[in-house]
Amino acid sequence: MSSLLEDFAEIREGADVLAQKLDEVQRRRKPLEATDESGQVTVRVDEEGDVQAVQVGFTWRDSLTATELPTAVIGAVTAAKEASFAQWAEAYQEVEEAEETAAQPTRARPVGHRSGVSQALQEAMEGRGGTPEEADQMMRALLADVREGLDQANRLLDEHATKHFIGRSGRHVTAEIGPGGELTSLTFDPSWAQDAHPANLGREATQAIRAGIEKSRREGFSAAMEATKLAAIARMAIDPDAINDYRR
Repeated sequence: MSSLLEDFAEIREGADVLAQKLDEVQRRRKPLEATDESGQVTVRVDEEGDVQAVQVGFTWRDSLTATELPTAVIGAVTAAKEASFAQWAEAYQEVEEAEETAAQPTRARPVGHRSGVSQALQEAMEGRGGTPEEADQMMRALLADVREGLDQANRLLDEHATKHFIGRSGRHVTAEIGPGGELTSLTFDPSWAQDAHPANLGREATQAIRAGIEKSRREGFSAAMEATKLAAIARMAIDPDAINDYRR
């Protein structure tokens, strides 16, 4: 069983090192803005790349029709998200380069008073009065759950591959969010949009987009994955204390 324990400990340590790097990448990110090709729609995203505000220019009707406005908003959202991803990639490259020249490379953080996952697994078995044979069975069951979790993940991926989510501002704007969290369509009530104040256009577009994204997070692939065995085992790899709850 020692080989399996060592493999699991290595996974935990690798995951923690990566988590530390990603935390540093996130600290380097900043909110940013982007505009559509007409220059009439500006979208602000936060450091996570999530849409925070849509602003429609006061002279938008000089460049766009009411039916063209949704495309302009989508264009601005897409530009902002692309800029956010580029910022993330640049920050990640900086972190990797800093890691290569660092006097001390990033190491996995200690887990409480324990030496790691191996000891946590051993303590979990000892606490149950388990024998080495039972510990071996536990590890084999865990690996079987990994395989089952991968099957669950693949099924969920297929189920959510074409799933879209609808968000509404209340009365006038509807947003459709794709399976990857992208804004795929935006619909304004044309009779309202034609005469609405630009601030109201931006406000309701923001509400609809954010409502759609929130729904995708509640009902989408990532949320479904949280309930799978694979997610439970992933939590164990990061937090050995979770091992105490395994198969209770």
